[in-house]
Amino acid sequence: MTGVQTCALPICGGQFVGLAFNIGGEKYCEDCYNKKIREIENQSKEFEDLLQYLSEIFGILQIPEHVCSQYKKLVQSGQYTYVGIKGTLYYIYDVCGYYRAIEYSAAKVKDFYSEAKKYFDEIDKIAEENENFLDSLEVCTIKMRPPENTKRKPKYNIEDL
Repeated sequence: MTGVQTCALPICGGQFVGLAFNIGGEKYCEDCYNKKIREIENQSKEFEDLLQYLSEIFGILQIPEHVCSQYKKLVQSGQYTYVGIKGTLYYIYDVCGYYRAIEYSAAKVKDFYSEAKKYFDEIDKIAEENENFLDSLEVCTIKMRPPENTKRKPKYNIEDL
């Protein structure tokens, strides 16, 4: 299909001429289509990482389908990301030490998401301050003079220390 068309992702400026690429009924120019495909692939990988993490923390091999759909709904709402959910779960169960129950994990993510975000922002801030501190350290070399009286013996025995 040719002619002036409107791209669903206005990264390119909104209008394009030429072949339209469709994803989910929306038209994209070639550049936006490639970006959208990479975004979908990244989101799929992040979801698989989340499922793997859920398996590890709850000690189960298969995550129940209703739990998977709860996490998908959270991300589709636009307020959460899979990486943010994984970090929140770490905060809830490893930092705060709450009881591990997969049935309530999505509800706990809703309650603790902003608190976990603040926690990780503070951790990043501290790490940055530490990095800046280490960069600001100066190396000093101290030259020591030999003792003035080389025949003088110390008042203590070195071997006894």
